[in-house]
Amino acid sequence: MGFSVTESQGPIYRQLAEAIKSLINRKDLLVGSALPPERDLAKRLNVGRITVRNAYKELIEAGILEVRQGSGTFVAGAKPRIEQPLSGLTSFSEDMSARGLLPESRIIRREEAVPTDYEMRLFEVLKDTVMLRLDRLRLVDGQPVALESAVVRHEMVGPEFDETQSLYEALTRNGNRPLHATQRISAASLDAFVAELLEAKAGEPCLQINRTSFGAEKRVIEFTRSYYRSDSFEFVAELTLEN
Repeated sequence: MGFSVTESQGPIYRQLAEAIKSLINRKDLLVGSALPPERDLAKRLNVGRITVRNAYKELIEAGILEVRQGSGTFVAGAKPRIEQPLSGLTSFSEDMSARGLLPESRIIRREEAVPTDYEMRLFEVLKDTVMLRLDRLRLVDGQPVALESAVVRHEMVGPEFDETQSLYEALTRNGNRPLHATQRISAASLDAFVAELLEAKAGEPCLQINRTSFGAEKRVIEFTRSYYRSDSFEFVAELTLEN
């Protein structure tokens, strides 16, 4: 188990916990795998035994590791996938909060620039229109689950927009909340960049979702391309048989 300490990144035990969590997310440590005893791992990493104990404790409390009496510490079973209905149009933050989960976003990129040729056609805008491109890593209860890349006209969110807040909240506040959308879901493979952010392996399968949202005048308000870890989400559609 490779591990390096960086003082600026916080307590050593937490760095170790994050390193173990990354190994699990990348499937270098599989469900049911035994972790080394505290004494052995502390010696191997040249850290104090209490450091390893605190790291294990944090991961046990998070449900990532489990203790089997008389056997040791093991990688816990996978959490159930989050069910995401396809019938409603809500933001990621709204969805996760409604389930009692803790959503979190990390900004990967914010860019204000003129539109690409594709964006000019999609949004029906002129070439000097200012577009806002926002890439955000989505986490649930501290675990990375998706990378979202959203594009909107900058004027739609207003000058006071803070990229840490919900994009839909900003659109709504400025009278531009999307009213309906189309979503296209397909199977894809994670490239190296996205895989690293999602703490997965390059080439692993994922769900790619392209969402185009429309406003009252049927003009495109938002386009988002998302990559979801396939072991974290499942999308559910309810169908009715027509007479």
